[in-house]
Amino acid sequence: KLQMLSERMVENATYQEGTEPAESVEVLLRETNALADELERLIASINRTSMATKLPDGRSLTDAIAARDVLLTRIKLYRSVAVAGVVKQKVYSRTEVKYLSQVDVRAMREESDRLSRQHRELDNAIQGANFMTELLD
Repeated sequence: KLQMLSERMVENATYQEGTEPAESVEVLLRETNALADELERLIASINRTSMATKLPDGRSLTDAIAARDVLLTRIKLYRSVAVAGVVKQKVYSRTEVKYLSQVDVRAMREESDRLSRQHRELDNAIQGANFMTELLD
């Protein structure tokens, strides 16, 4: 909704002389600021709740979310390196340039799979905690 309000303000920032703007930017701006204040309160409440909520392994929900995000980054890295490490070569003669892979593609894929499993397990724990936890004020 904030994005829509922003777009509407931009669309109505100028208008043709002799006409009336379709919407008042001042009214839209007040609505946007009220909505932004509400969003700020909600984010702060979520953050307080996440810091207070503990997973069975003792980590706070905030720490677990950070770990999950980093796992996803690592998974993407290993997958992209594994894909890049696959040598795709078409040899038409013996004078063609031969390409070699400097990565162990199998090991990269296995590590990606291991990290993906950790990510799924952690994500399930986070979702379970989210389901069982009431939002703090």
